[in-house]
Amino acid sequence: MDEHGKAGTTTVKHTTYSTGINPGLAFFPAKKWAIEFHFPLVSYFSQKTTPEATDRTSYKYDTFSFGFSSFNPSIGVNYHF
Repeated sequence: MDEHGKAGTTTVKHTTYSTGINPGLAFFPAKKWAIEFHFPLVSYFSQKTTPEATDRTSYKYDTFSFGFSSFNPSIGVNYHF
């Protein structure tokens, strides 16, 4: 609590970056409809947490993955205008 008897609050800033390469195939059963199948091949994720208070510690988290060990296929349906 501060000198006024109120609980303190801290404002935190989050910065996140994410990118990846996801190769796949698209099948067009109709002229404007597509069924897609893809899987992650390479990905990178970065997150930084910085509190506004100078007496607090900031944190950084980075992840990089490559290859079929992270094989997690996805299926999607798209309509093309």
